[in-house]
Amino acid sequence: PPLREQLKDKGLLCIPAGSKNFGQKLYIVRKQGSDFKTKEITGVRFVPLIGKFGFEP
Repeated sequence: PPLREQLKDKGLLCIPAGSKNFGQKLYIVRKQGSDFKTKEITGVRFVPLIGKFGFEP
């Protein structure tokens, strides 16, 4: 099921969303009963893990 459906009441999702190449925004989604409240936190940039334990290209 979608992540939102898996949340318990008062659960949180921390989501970096946006373009991989131009930076992203970090959002916090909080479940309150059957509603979801979304708050933009800050600008972020995903940096892939490289090396022995990193992602394969």
